[in-house]
Amino acid sequence: NSNSNSNSIRQGEREFRLLVTKIIKTIATSNNLSSVHMNFISDEEALDIAGPLPVPNFFSTESEDEREDKDDRNDDGNVSNNEENCNGDNNVIDTLNKDEGTNDRSDDGTNTNNNNSAPIQERVKSVFSRIVKRDNKNDLYIRRTSLQYHWLNINRNNHNLPYTSFDDYLNCFKSKKRITIKRERRRVLQEQNIIVDAIVGRDIRKYPGLVERMFEIYKSTVDKMFFGRQYLTLEFFQGLVHRDDFIDNLLFMCARYNNTADDDDNNDNDNYNGEFKAENIFAGTFNIVKDDVFYGRYWGCLPGYESKNLHFEVCYWAAIEYCIANNYKRIEPGAGGGDYKWARGFDPQLIHSAHYISQPAFRKAVQQYVQFDSERNIAIAELLNERSAVLKQKTVGKKG
Repeated sequence: NSNSNSNSIRQGEREFRLLVTKIIKTIATSNNLSSVHMNFISDEEALDIAGPLPVPNFFSTESEDEREDKDDRNDDGNVSNNEENCNGDNNVIDTLNKDEGTNDRSDDGTNTNNNNSAPIQERVKSVFSRIVKRDNKNDLYIRRTSLQYHWLNINRNNHNLPYTSFDDYLNCFKSKKRITIKRERRRVLQEQNIIVDAIVGRDIRKYPGLVERMFEIYKSTVDKMFFGRQYLTLEFFQGLVHRDDFIDNLLFMCARYNNTADDDDNNDNDNYNGEFKAENIFAGTFNIVKDDVFYGRYWGCLPGYESKNLHFEVCYWAAIEYCIANNYKRIEPGAGGGDYKWARGFDPQLIHSAHYISQPAFRKAVQQYVQFDSERNIAIAELLNERSAVLKQKTVGKKG
Protein backbone atom coordinates (compact mmCIF):
# COMPACT_ATOMS: atom_id res chain seq x y z
CA ASN A 1 0.00 0.00 0.00
CA SER A 2 2.82 2.39 0.83
CA ASN A 3 4.41 1.82 -2.58
CA SER A 4 1.07 2.33 -4.29
CA ASN A 5 0.46 5.57 -2.39
CA SER A 6 3.96 6.78 -3.18
CA ASN A 7 3.49 6.06 -6.88
CA SER A 8 0.14 7.79 -6.85
CA ILE A 9 1.62 10.90 -5.24
CA ARG A 10 4.51 10.90 -7.70
CA GLN A 11 2.13 10.63 -10.65
CA GLY A 12 0.02 13.46 -9.25
CA GLU A 13 3.07 15.68 -8.89
CA ARG A 14 4.11 14.95 -12.45
CA GLU A 15 0.66 15.72 -13.87
CA PHE A 16 0.47 18.96 -11.91
CA ARG A 17 3.89 20.11 -13.16
CA LEU A 18 2.99 19.29 -16.74
CA LEU A 19 -0.27 21.22 -16.40
CA VAL A 20 1.47 24.28 -14.97
CA THR A 21 4.15 24.32 -17.66
CA LYS A 22 1.53 23.88 -20.37
CA ILE A 23 -0.42 26.86 -19.03
CA ILE A 24 2.73 28.98 -18.81
CA LYS A 25 3.73 28.06 -22.36
CA THR A 26 0.24 28.93 -23.60
CA ILE A 27 0.42 32.31 -21.88
CA ALA A 28 3.85 32.95 -23.43
CA THR A 29 2.80 32.11 -27.00
CA SER A 30 -0.54 33.96 -26.80
CA ASN A 31 1.22 37.11 -25.56
CA ASN A 32 4.11 36.92 -28.04
CA LEU A 33 6.68 36.33 -25.32
CA SER A 34 9.99 35.12 -26.65
CA SER A 35 10.80 32.58 -23.94
CA VAL A 36 10.01 31.03 -20.58
CA HIS A 37 12.72 30.04 -18.10
CA MET A 38 12.52 27.87 -14.99
CA ASN A 39 15.80 27.91 -13.11
CA PHE A 40 17.18 26.01 -10.11
CA ILE A 41 14.68 23.17 -10.27
CA SER A 42 15.28 19.66 -9.00
CA ASP A 43 16.31 16.73 -11.16
CA GLU A 44 12.85 15.25 -10.70
CA GLU A 45 11.13 18.51 -11.67
CA ALA A 46 13.35 18.83 -14.74
CA LEU A 47 12.52 15.25 -15.71
CA ASP A 48 8.78 15.93 -15.51
CA ILE A 49 8.89 19.28 -17.28
CA ALA A 50 11.48 18.73 -20.01
CA GLY A 51 12.11 15.01 -20.10
CA PRO A 52 15.38 13.14 -19.44
CA LEU A 53 18.81 14.36 -20.33
CA PRO A 54 19.98 13.57 -23.88
CA VAL A 55 22.09 10.47 -24.31
CA PRO A 56 25.65 11.45 -25.27
CA ASN A 57 26.85 10.16 -28.62
CA PHE A 58 29.99 8.52 -27.25
CA PHE A 59 30.80 5.99 -29.89
CA SER A 60 29.24 7.19 -33.12
CA THR A 61 31.59 7.51 -36.10
CA GLU A 62 29.13 9.59 -38.06
CA SER A 63 30.02 13.10 -39.11
CA GLU A 64 28.20 16.09 -37.65
CA ASP A 65 26.37 16.62 -40.98
CA GLU A 66 25.13 13.02 -40.97
CA ARG A 67 23.84 13.38 -37.42
CA GLU A 68 22.09 16.66 -38.31
CA ASP A 69 20.46 14.96 -41.32
CA LYS A 70 19.09 12.27 -39.04
CA ASP A 71 17.79 14.91 -36.64
CA ASP A 72 16.03 16.67 -39.50
CA ARG A 73 14.40 13.41 -40.57
CA ASN A 74 13.26 12.75 -37.01
CA ASP A 75 11.70 16.17 -36.42
CA ASP A 76 8.29 14.72 -37.18
CA GLY A 77 8.42 12.85 -33.91
CA ASN A 78 9.64 9.53 -35.28
CA VAL A 79 12.80 9.35 -33.22
CA SER A 80 15.03 6.32 -33.18
CA ASN A 81 16.10 4.93 -29.81
CA ASN A 82 19.51 3.98 -31.20
CA GLU A 83 22.36 5.75 -29.37
CA GLU A 84 24.08 6.37 -32.68
CA ASN A 85 21.24 8.69 -33.73
CA CYS A 86 21.68 11.00 -30.74
CA ASN A 87 23.09 14.47 -31.03
CA GLY A 88 26.26 15.22 -29.16
CA ASP A 89 29.83 16.37 -29.38
CA ASN A 90 32.48 14.10 -27.94
CA ASN A 91 35.30 16.64 -27.95
CA VAL A 92 35.19 17.37 -24.22
CA ILE A 93 34.80 13.75 -23.19
CA ASP A 94 37.53 12.68 -25.62
CA THR A 95 39.81 15.33 -24.16
CA LEU A 96 39.09 14.14 -20.64
CA ASN A 97 39.78 10.59 -21.71
CA LYS A 98 43.14 11.59 -23.19
CA ASP A 99 43.97 13.34 -19.94
CA GLU A 100 43.34 10.15 -18.01
CA GLY A 101 46.49 9.18 -16.21
CA THR A 102 47.82 12.73 -15.99
CA ASN A 103 47.97 14.62 -12.72
CA ASP A 104 47.83 11.29 -10.92
CA ARG A 105 50.92 11.61 -8.81
CA SER A 106 51.01 12.96 -5.29
CA ASP A 107 53.61 15.30 -3.88
CA ASP A 108 55.93 12.41 -3.05
CA GLY A 109 55.74 11.04 -6.59
CA THR A 110 53.47 8.07 -5.83
CA ASN A 111 50.71 7.13 -8.22
CA THR A 112 47.34 8.19 -6.84
CA ASN A 113 45.07 7.18 -9.70
CA ASN A 114 42.32 4.96 -8.27
CA ASN A 115 39.91 5.15 -11.16
CA ASN A 116 39.75 1.37 -11.52
CA SER A 117 41.21 1.83 -15.03
CA ALA A 118 37.76 2.58 -16.49
CA PRO A 119 37.86 5.11 -19.35
CA ILE A 120 36.24 8.45 -18.65
CA GLN A 121 33.57 7.94 -21.29
CA GLU A 122 32.55 4.59 -19.78
CA ARG A 123 32.15 6.13 -16.33
CA VAL A 124 30.23 9.13 -17.67
CA LYS A 125 28.06 6.89 -19.81
CA SER A 126 26.85 5.12 -16.69
CA VAL A 127 25.17 8.36 -15.64
CA PHE A 128 22.85 8.00 -18.64
CA SER A 129 22.15 4.28 -18.32
CA ARG A 130 18.45 4.80 -17.57
CA ILE A 131 17.88 7.53 -20.14
CA VAL A 132 16.12 7.28 -23.49
CA LYS A 133 15.90 10.00 -26.05
CA ARG A 134 12.71 12.05 -25.80
CA ASP A 135 10.34 12.33 -28.75
CA ASN A 136 8.57 15.38 -30.20
CA LYS A 137 11.64 17.30 -29.04
CA ASN A 138 10.95 20.60 -30.77
CA ASP A 139 7.68 21.09 -28.90
CA LEU A 140 9.05 20.50 -25.40
CA TYR A 141 10.85 22.59 -22.90
CA ILE A 142 14.61 22.42 -23.34
CA ARG A 143 16.37 20.87 -20.39
CA ARG A 144 19.72 22.30 -19.40
CA THR A 145 22.23 20.96 -16.89
CA SER A 146 24.84 23.44 -15.72
CA LEU A 147 27.46 23.41 -12.96
CA GLN A 148 27.93 25.13 -9.65
CA TYR A 149 30.65 24.41 -7.12
CA HIS A 150 29.42 23.67 -3.58
CA TRP A 151 31.17 22.92 -0.33
CA LEU A 152 29.69 19.88 1.38
CA ASN A 153 30.06 19.13 5.07
CA ILE A 154 30.81 15.51 4.28
CA ASN A 155 34.18 13.94 4.96
CA ARG A 156 34.43 11.35 2.20
CA ASN A 157 37.60 10.05 3.84
CA ASN A 158 35.80 9.30 7.13
CA HIS A 159 32.58 7.44 6.34
CA ASN A 160 30.88 10.62 5.05
CA LEU A 161 30.65 12.06 8.55
CA PRO A 162 30.58 15.85 9.04
CA TYR A 163 33.90 17.58 9.62
CA THR A 164 34.72 18.05 13.29
CA SER A 165 36.85 21.19 12.83
CA PHE A 166 38.56 23.29 10.19
CA ASP A 167 41.77 21.33 10.84
CA ASP A 168 39.84 18.13 10.18
CA TYR A 169 38.78 19.61 6.84
CA LEU A 170 42.30 20.84 6.12
CA ASN A 171 43.74 17.38 6.70
CA CYS A 172 41.84 16.10 3.66
CA PHE A 173 44.07 18.11 1.32
CA LYS A 174 47.48 17.07 0.09
CA SER A 175 50.35 18.49 2.12
CA LYS A 176 51.31 21.07 -0.51
CA LYS A 177 47.76 22.43 -0.63
CA ARG A 178 47.50 22.48 3.16
CA ILE A 179 50.61 24.64 3.31
CA THR A 180 49.14 27.00 0.70
CA ILE A 181 45.85 27.37 2.57
CA LYS A 182 47.59 27.98 5.88
CA ARG A 183 49.76 30.62 4.23
CA GLU A 184 46.69 32.32 2.71
CA ARG A 185 45.00 32.51 6.09
CA ARG A 186 48.14 33.59 7.93
CA ARG A 187 48.65 36.55 5.60
CA VAL A 188 45.17 37.82 6.38
CA LEU A 189 44.59 36.89 10.02
CA GLN A 190 48.09 37.34 11.42
CA GLU A 191 50.23 39.46 9.14
CA GLN A 192 47.44 41.94 8.37
CA ASN A 193 45.77 41.40 11.75
CA ILE A 194 42.29 41.11 10.31
CA ILE A 195 39.41 39.42 12.06
CA VAL A 196 36.29 38.11 10.34
CA ASP A 197 33.09 38.11 12.41
CA ALA A 198 29.88 36.25 11.59
CA ILE A 199 26.89 38.37 12.61
CA VAL A 200 23.71 36.34 12.39
CA GLY A 201 19.99 37.00 12.60
CA ARG A 202 18.74 39.32 15.31
CA ASP A 203 22.28 40.09 16.42
CA ILE A 204 22.47 42.32 13.31
CA ARG A 205 20.08 44.74 15.01
CA LYS A 206 22.47 45.20 17.94
CA TYR A 207 24.98 47.19 15.87
CA PRO A 208 23.87 50.65 14.71
CA GLY A 209 24.75 51.33 11.10
CA LEU A 210 25.65 47.72 10.26
CA VAL A 211 23.00 47.30 7.57
CA GLU A 212 24.00 50.58 5.95
CA ARG A 213 27.66 49.58 6.04
CA MET A 214 26.93 46.22 4.40
CA PHE A 215 24.97 47.97 1.66
CA GLU A 216 27.94 50.27 1.09
CA ILE A 217 30.19 47.22 0.80
CA TYR A 218 27.78 45.53 -1.61
CA LYS A 219 27.60 48.64 -3.77
CA SER A 220 31.39 48.96 -3.85
CA THR A 221 31.64 45.83 -6.00
CA VAL A 222 28.97 47.13 -8.36
CA ASP A 223 30.83 50.43 -8.74
CA LYS A 224 34.20 48.76 -9.39
CA MET A 225 33.03 46.50 -12.21
CA PHE A 226 32.28 47.96 -15.64
CA PHE A 227 29.58 45.30 -16.02
CA GLY A 228 28.19 45.96 -12.53
CA ARG A 229 24.44 46.34 -12.09
CA GLN A 230 22.86 47.49 -8.86
CA TYR A 231 19.82 45.28 -8.37
CA LEU A 232 19.34 45.94 -4.65
CA THR A 233 18.69 49.16 -2.76
CA LEU A 234 19.43 50.35 0.76
CA GLU A 235 15.70 50.17 1.47
CA PHE A 236 15.77 46.49 0.48
CA PHE A 237 18.60 45.76 2.94
CA GLN A 238 16.84 47.66 5.72
CA GLY A 239 13.54 45.96 4.96
CA LEU A 240 15.01 42.48 5.37
CA VAL A 241 16.48 43.36 8.75
CA HIS A 242 13.21 44.86 9.99
CA ARG A 243 11.18 41.82 9.02
CA ASP A 244 10.79 39.44 11.95
CA ASP A 245 9.90 36.62 9.55
CA PHE A 246 13.22 36.93 7.67
CA ILE A 247 15.84 38.39 9.98
CA ASP A 248 16.90 34.93 11.22
CA ASN A 249 17.91 34.00 7.66
CA LEU A 250 20.50 36.78 7.35
CA LEU A 251 24.20 36.31 7.99
CA PHE A 252 26.88 38.95 7.46
CA MET A 253 30.55 38.00 7.33
CA CYS A 254 32.36 41.18 8.37
CA ALA A 255 36.09 41.91 8.07
CA ARG A 256 37.81 44.50 10.29
CA TYR A 257 41.22 45.15 11.78
CA ASN A 258 41.83 43.48 15.12
CA ASN A 259 44.59 45.79 16.30
CA THR A 260 44.59 48.17 19.28
CA ALA A 261 48.13 49.47 18.77
CA ASP A 262 48.45 53.26 18.56
CA ASP A 263 50.78 53.08 15.58
CA ASP A 264 48.53 50.87 13.46
CA ASP A 265 48.92 52.28 9.95
CA ASN A 266 45.70 50.67 8.80
CA ASN A 267 43.63 52.24 11.55
CA ASP A 268 42.69 55.90 11.21
CA ASN A 269 39.94 55.84 13.84
CA ASP A 270 41.14 57.48 17.06
CA ASN A 271 38.42 55.75 19.05
CA TYR A 272 39.13 52.29 17.70
CA ASN A 273 39.54 49.87 20.61
CA GLY A 274 39.11 46.47 19.01
CA GLU A 275 35.40 46.05 19.68
CA PHE A 276 32.95 45.33 16.88
CA LYS A 277 31.55 48.50 15.33
CA ALA A 278 29.89 48.94 11.97
CA GLU A 279 32.15 51.86 11.10
CA ASN A 280 35.24 49.62 11.37
CA ILE A 281 34.06 47.05 8.83
CA PHE A 282 35.70 47.42 5.41
CA ALA A 283 34.86 44.12 3.66
CA GLY A 284 32.31 41.37 3.92
CA THR A 285 29.59 39.23 2.41
CA PHE A 286 25.82 39.34 2.48
CA ASN A 287 24.53 35.78 2.92
CA ILE A 288 21.31 33.86 3.42
CA VAL A 289 21.07 30.80 5.70
CA LYS A 290 18.15 28.40 5.75
CA ASP A 291 17.65 24.74 6.58
CA ASP A 292 21.35 24.38 7.48
CA VAL A 293 22.47 25.66 4.08
CA PHE A 294 24.70 28.71 3.69
CA TYR A 295 23.94 30.70 0.52
CA GLY A 296 26.78 33.08 -0.28
CA ARG A 297 25.57 35.97 -2.39
CA TYR A 298 27.30 39.36 -2.36
CA TRP A 299 30.96 40.14 -1.64
CA GLY A 300 32.52 43.58 -1.42
CA CYS A 301 35.54 45.51 -0.15
CA LEU A 302 35.70 49.26 0.30
CA PRO A 303 38.22 51.13 -1.90
CA GLY A 304 41.70 51.31 -0.40
CA TYR A 305 41.30 48.20 1.76
CA GLU A 306 41.88 45.52 -0.85
CA SER A 307 44.53 42.99 0.12
CA LYS A 308 45.75 39.64 -1.15
CA ASN A 309 43.75 36.59 -0.06
CA LEU A 310 41.14 38.68 1.80
CA HIS A 311 38.45 37.53 -0.61
CA PHE A 312 39.31 33.86 -0.04
CA GLU A 313 39.31 34.29 3.74
CA VAL A 314 35.95 36.05 3.94
CA CYS A 315 34.10 34.11 1.22
CA TYR A 316 35.55 30.64 1.77
CA TRP A 317 37.73 29.85 4.76
CA ALA A 318 35.85 31.83 7.43
CA ALA A 319 32.53 30.67 5.98
CA ILE A 320 33.62 27.02 6.01
CA GLU A 321 34.89 27.36 9.57
CA TYR A 322 31.55 28.84 10.62
CA CYS A 323 29.55 26.10 8.88
CA ILE A 324 31.61 23.32 10.47
CA ALA A 325 31.20 24.86 13.92
CA ASN A 326 27.43 25.17 13.43
CA ASN A 327 26.95 21.83 11.64
CA TYR A 328 25.66 23.31 8.38
CA LYS A 329 25.18 20.89 5.49
CA ARG A 330 26.71 22.85 2.64
CA ILE A 331 27.72 26.20 1.17
CA GLU A 332 26.33 27.35 -2.16
CA PRO A 333 28.50 30.33 -3.15
CA GLY A 334 26.79 31.02 -6.48
CA ALA A 335 27.94 30.68 -10.07
CA GLY A 336 31.38 31.31 -11.51
CA GLY A 337 34.94 30.83 -10.33
CA GLY A 338 34.94 27.08 -10.73
CA ASP A 339 38.70 26.72 -11.00
CA TYR A 340 39.64 28.32 -7.71
CA LYS A 341 36.55 26.97 -5.92
CA TRP A 342 37.35 23.40 -6.93
CA ALA A 343 40.98 23.79 -5.83
CA ARG A 344 39.68 24.80 -2.38
CA GLY A 345 37.37 21.85 -1.88
CA PHE A 346 34.18 23.03 -3.59
CA ASP A 347 33.10 20.17 -5.84
CA PRO A 348 30.86 20.46 -8.93
CA GLN A 349 27.13 19.86 -8.55
CA LEU A 350 24.64 19.55 -11.39
CA ILE A 351 22.10 22.39 -11.58
CA HIS A 352 18.94 21.83 -13.62
CA SER A 353 16.68 24.23 -15.50
CA ALA A 354 14.01 24.12 -18.21
CA HIS A 355 13.46 26.62 -21.02
CA TYR A 356 10.83 27.20 -23.67
CA ILE A 357 11.80 29.20 -26.77
CA SER A 358 8.84 30.37 -28.83
CA GLN A 359 10.57 30.76 -32.21
CA PRO A 360 11.05 27.23 -33.67
CA ALA A 361 14.29 27.83 -35.61
CA PHE A 362 15.92 29.64 -32.71
CA ARG A 363 14.64 26.95 -30.34
CA LYS A 364 16.41 24.28 -32.39
CA ALA A 365 19.69 26.19 -32.38
CA VAL A 366 19.49 26.72 -28.62
CA GLN A 367 18.59 23.08 -28.08
CA GLN A 368 21.64 21.86 -29.99
CA TYR A 369 23.98 24.02 -27.95
CA VAL A 370 22.29 23.17 -24.64
CA GLN A 371 22.62 19.46 -25.38
CA PHE A 372 26.34 19.82 -26.03
CA ASP A 373 26.81 22.04 -22.98
CA SER A 374 24.89 19.66 -20.71
CA GLU A 375 26.90 16.64 -21.85
CA ARG A 376 30.13 18.54 -21.28
CA ASN A 377 29.07 19.69 -17.81
CA ILE A 378 28.12 16.18 -16.73
CA ALA A 379 31.44 14.81 -17.98
CA ILE A 380 33.38 17.53 -16.16
CA ALA A 381 31.44 16.96 -12.93
CA GLU A 382 32.07 13.22 -13.12
CA LEU A 383 35.81 13.69 -13.56
CA LEU A 384 36.33 16.49 -11.03
CA ASN A 385 34.33 14.75 -8.32
CA GLU A 386 36.55 11.70 -8.74
CA ARG A 387 39.60 13.92 -8.37
CA SER A 388 38.23 16.12 -5.61
CA ALA A 389 40.85 18.16 -3.78
CA VAL A 390 39.48 16.83 -0.48
CA LEU A 391 39.31 13.17 -1.51
CA LYS A 392 42.47 11.34 -0.56
CA GLN A 393 43.54 9.03 -3.36
CA LYS A 394 44.71 5.51 -2.62
CA THR A 395 48.31 4.79 -3.54
CA VAL A 396 48.50 2.01 -6.09
CA GLY A 397 52.08 2.40 -7.27
CA LYS A 398 55.35 4.12 -6.63
CA LYS A 399 57.55 6.39 -8.63
CA GLY A 400 60.07 4.80 -10.88
